[in-house]
Amino acid sequence: MHASRLNPLAAIAGAALLVAVTTPSLFGQRCAVIDSSGGNFLVNINGQTYLAVPLATAKEALKAREELSAALSRAQAADSLLACYERMNAAYERHFRLQSALIEQTQQLYAGYRQLAQDYRRIKGEAFFRFEAGVGAVRDHDRDELMPVLLVGSSIGRLSVWAFLDRRDSGFIFGGNLPVRWGGLF
Repeated sequence: MHASRLNPLAAIAGAALLVAVTTPSLFGQRCAVIDSSGGNFLVNINGQTYLAVPLATAKEALKAREELSAALSRAQAADSLLACYERMNAAYERHFRLQSALIEQTQQLYAGYRQLAQDYRRIKGEAFFRFEAGVGAVRDHDRDELMPVLLVGSSIGRLSVWAFLDRRDSGFIFGGNLPVRWGGLF
């Protein structure tokens, strides 16, 4: 490897390892470099293998770990916010369905009350007491001629009483007034 590309920290670590290898027992420990490829060093100290990395790589790894932790926190916050939005959306949809049903029911009630008001105006517009009269003709079978008939009557509300009079006969009729509309009775 070219000398200008060597990391100063790697050079120091290499020198320390060289000293450790040349002195088999440094403070009672045995140390050996197993592999030094890729800028990292595998070091065996008293039978345990360690990975020695340059300080810049270690800082990059710590920075990546912090960024990953922050990204996970942001993702968790976004998931929480999304769940909240989904709950609110469900509540808004329920509210919208209830509101639509209420509007429809209110429109039906409004139409019913309008019809009721029209019925009251119509009833109020009708005379409570009425006098009725009419004229007509009846055939007299004995003389084979038409005889005049007078029909008189009065109504109170929907109950009517009529009387008919001609030269020889008279009588009365009771009746009622039941209005029929195209849509049904009353």
